[in-house]
Amino acid sequence: MQNDVLAAAKQVQNQVEAPGGLVITNYAGSRSRERCGSYGLAVYFAISSDQYVQDPWADHGKAYEKSNQSYPVEFVKDCEWSDFLHSYWSQLPK
Repeated sequence: MQNDVLAAAKQVQNQVEAPGGLVITNYAGSRSRERCGSYGLAVYFAISSDQYVQDPWADHGKAYEKSNQSYPVEFVKDCEWSDFLHSYWSQLPK
């Protein structure tokens, strides 16, 4: 059974990595690469700024901010994901 699971996981990984597949670029923060061997797909996308501010896993609207000094997220600091989220939320009807 374990070999079946490993084979199935490898098939999924191959499909995700295939040219024209799901992953366009790959990024993992240094702590994730060193400690966890992170290799996968995860996207944080709160449906609204209110949901973001109320999300305890996002430190109530602070975790995915470039100004976050408590637990800075390398991806947020180096990329434009936070900017995109705020731009998207600002376009939603109030």
